[in-house]
Amino acid sequence: MYSTIAVGSDGSSTAAVAVRAAIDIAAKYGAQLLIIGAHENAVGATVMASAVVVAIPADPDLERSLDDEVREDLGSLLAEAVATGVNAEIIPGSGAPADVLCDIAVERNVDLLVVGSKGMNRKVLGSVPNTVTHKAPCSVLLVKTA
Repeated sequence: MYSTIAVGSDGSSTAAVAVRAAIDIAAKYGAQLLIIGAHENAVGATVMASAVVVAIPADPDLERSLDDEVREDLGSLLAEAVATGVNAEIIPGSGAPADVLCDIAVERNVDLLVVGSKGMNRKVLGSVPNTVTHKAPCSVLLVKTA
C-alpha cells in the first residue's frame, strides 16, 4: 500500500512521536522512510536603493552548515529507523517547513506524509500540519503528539 513514506521533524520531542509512528508504518509495509527536516533559507537578501535592486547571493557554506545541523539533530531518529530494519534517510530542506514537506513529497513520489499535530511551540494544530493537510500531493497522517 505504501512504498515511500515521509515524515517531518523539527527535532522536538513531540515531533519524535510522529517519526516513531512513521517508522512503525514503514516497517509494516516495507516502505522507504524519508525523515525531513526544514531550516530557514540561506538565501541572500534583496536590497533596493535608489530604484536599483541588487540581489545578494545565498551563502553555500551556510546552506551546507544548516543541512549538517538538520542531519545531526535527526540522526538518533534515523538510527532508530535503521535498527528496526527500515530503509531510511534524512533529507534536509531549505524554506518554510510545510512547503519543504510538500515539495519533497512531490519530488520523491511519497505515498504517505506523516506530521505531528503540534510542533515545538505546542500550538494546537499548528500552521505546519494545517498547511500540509491542505497542500500535500498525497495522503496525510496527522499524529496526535501531545
